[in-house]
Amino acid sequence: LKVLFVDDSPTVRVAFRRLLMKQGFVVETASNAVEGFERAIGGGFDIAIIDYFMPEQNGDTLVRKLKLDARTRSLQIAVITGTYSDRVISDSLAAGATECVFKNEAKELFLARVSSLARTVIDRQSVDNERKRLEGILRSVGDGVYGVDRHGRMTFVNPAARDMLGIPHDRELEG
Repeated sequence: LKVLFVDDSPTVRVAFRRLLMKQGFVVETASNAVEGFERAIGGGFDIAIIDYFMPEQNGDTLVRKLKLDARTRSLQIAVITGTYSDRVISDSLAAGATECVFKNEAKELFLARVSSLARTVIDRQSVDNERKRLEGILRSVGDGVYGVDRHGRMTFVNPAARDMLGIPHDRELEG
């Protein structure tokens, strides 16, 4: 899995990069929120670990920006800080972070928290792959198939059903 680690301290970036790489993660770093956002939108990352206190822009602002952008919305994000503060934790979680970790906690606890984020990523990838497999089966079935939710709204329709009903494939039907 690919991790983006954003922290303004070169020493912290190097230490945590090494720690994560020893666990098999592919790690890239950024030194501030602007650089972190630029790397995130172009990097195909699974997890982002973002320092809360940085010059110019705090970590919760970057978290919020990543969660609002369609290219980075699915990132699992942890905010890391050297200071235990209820405000930092609540601001980070409210912005969309999944986890708060601390620079001074035991390495084993930090790695356990990151491993939990990694399991979430792997589980999501598994669900996405199964969904794609099932969509492929539905597209290839020769019979018309559609589904509705409990409110009667259409949730899916396969190409054969569209052809039978004479509905163009580019016309939105779901909902």
